[in-house]
Parts: sequence; structure tokens; C-alpha cells
Amino acid sequence: MPLFKSINRLKLSDSLIKEILQYLFSFSIAWVIASLFSDFPFFSQPIENSGFTEYYRDFLMGLTNQQLHGLGHQTFWYGNTLGIEGTAGLIFAYGCLGYRILLFFVVFIVFQFGSFFHKIWYLLLGIFLITWINSLRVVIIALGQFHNPDYTVLIHDTVSPVLMYPLLLALWLIWLKIFGKVPETETMLYKIVKFIAKAPLFNSK
Repeated sequence: MPLFKSINRLKLSDSLIKEILQYLFSFSIAWVIASLFSDFPFFSQPIENSGFTEYYRDFLMGLTNQQLHGLGHQTFWYGNTLGIEGTAGLIFAYGCLGYRILLFFVVFIVFQFGSFFHKIWYLLLGIFLITWINSLRVVIIALGQFHNPDYTVLIHDTVSPVLMYPLLLALWLIWLKIFGKVPETETMLYKIVKFIAKAPLFNSK
């Protein structure tokens, strides 16, 4: 198997191999779950219509509203629509609540190495930061709509990835660097891949 032989030439340590495998596994599971509950109605509609989503939407809108007031703007809030007076406002649709990013973050950390205690407080901190940055994103879009309404869509499409995905990546990297200690013992994932690929592939000696 030329591919396996070429990988073996890299002389990767067991620890690094376990870390890479866990990262790929965590990322894949997180991507699948985030996609299912964001893009497929069969999975997303029960969450979209749940009481939790209604509560979370109100919390996100309230946080956004407070920041706009803090900047000296008068706002209006009707149902799922919030905006600065004199504008059309912004609709807080299901896709705008940040569930995709939240799920991507939570599932990735859950399947990563690290202690259960650290994961609990880190997940809570990460969820709060993602929610706050998402509200800040809406604030920027609302300000853009107020000053340059013709560019609202452009601002939305620019600000969203610029703010949300770097934050997600930063949270992942902080965990991997500080808290994601690779266990000395062989993990189940490591054993499975080691068996499939034949043990010599993973021999770093």
C-alpha cells in the first residue's frame, strides 16, 4: 500500500497520530450534526419550533436590543423583527440564531480529549461568547442598515463569516492547545484505525 508507506515515512509519534485522528473524527461528527440540524427540515424543524428556540431567540434579541440602546439608538421590536427606528428591521430567523456554529463548537469539544470538568465550563463560556458575538454581528448589520440600507445584504454576507468562523476556530485551537491533553493509553479510535491500517503504519520507531 504506497499511501500507507508514504505516511509511515513521516515518522509520526503515537501521540500526534492520536491527536490528528481525534481532530478529524470530532470535526467530521460536528460537521454532520451541525448540517443535519441546520439544513435538513426533518431534523431542524422540531428544534426550530421548540420552546427553547423561542427563549433563545428572545434572549439574543434582547441582548442585541440592549447594545443598540447603549449606542444611543431607538429601536423597535415586533415578534421576530428587531431594528433601529426608521429602518425595515432585521428578522431573527432560525438560520440567524447561530445554531450551526453552536453545534459545531459543542460537538467538537465533546468528542475531543480533555477532562469532563474542563469541558463543562469551557462549553458554557464558549456558548456565551458565540451568542454575544452573534448579537454583535446583528448590531453591525443593523447599524449598516440604518446608515446604508442598500448595502444591508452585503454587510450581512461579509460580517457573518468574518466574525463567527474565526471565533469558532479560536475556541477550538485554545482547547486543543491548553486543555486537550492526549491520553498516554491507546484510544478506541486509535486501535480501530491501527487495526485497519495494519500496525506497522503507526510504528514511529
